[in-house]
Amino acid sequence: VDHPPVVLYSDGEVRERALRRHRLVEADLHEAARGAGLGSMADVHTVLLLRNGGLGAIGYDAIGDGSSVTPYVAKER
Repeated sequence: VDHPPVVLYSDGEVRERALRRHRLVEADLHEAARGAGLGSMADVHTVLLLRNGGLGAIGYDAIGDGSSVTPYVAKER
């Protein structure tokens, strides 16, 4: 069964419930940011748990209109 991406962090807000549900910790968000070449969480717009189990971070400079994450951000709120 394929699951959609899960928002773990969005626009400065850590989604604690999603982290717990997927057995992740805040340090995993920082690791995702570093992996995306972002030096500060202040530069991160969204961190997603991807369908393949990896984490993806999108910076404010790359989010554009947000259409690739908007459906998941709205769903999690």
